[in-house]
Amino acid sequence: MAGRRRHQSNAGRTQAAPGQGRAIDGVEQIMTADVACVDEGAPVAHLRELLVERGQHCVPVIAREGRPVGMVTQTDLLRSLGQARRADGDMTAGAIMTALVFALPVTASVEQAAALMAYEGVEQIVVTGMGGEVAGVVRALDVARRCARSAGYLIDREE
Repeated sequence: MAGRRRHQSNAGRTQAAPGQGRAIDGVEQIMTADVACVDEGAPVAHLRELLVERGQHCVPVIAREGRPVGMVTQTDLLRSLGQARRADGDMTAGAIMTALVFALPVTASVEQAAALMAYEGVEQIVVTGMGGEVAGVVRALDVARRCARSAGYLIDREE
């Protein structure tokens, strides 16, 4: 039996290239679609209502035609508290937003969203519609839940 090679089975392993060989979920399946957006002139008090009372984790800041031009996160809001005291409370979304928006089209896969978040080190991305308008937001937690569900570690709760 000398010279025989042992064969290891690849059964159950996915070796396909990204996007090939298996069904891929789209970001539209995991995104939060009901996201309130604001323009750059929105007062910080309004952002606070959206982030705290509505429970959003971020608020896209949009231009007149609906395209994202910035993002206000809970961290941005916290940082603005000290600035607002110094500026007599006249802070706006445009003053505290992060002007760099990471976005993917609604046709993107969950894997693409995960790759963008990992590469850029961000916790949420904007999902845009075919016209470039905000269609929703995907958070890292949404991606993690999808991965856990796909692996059988998380089941949907019955309501």
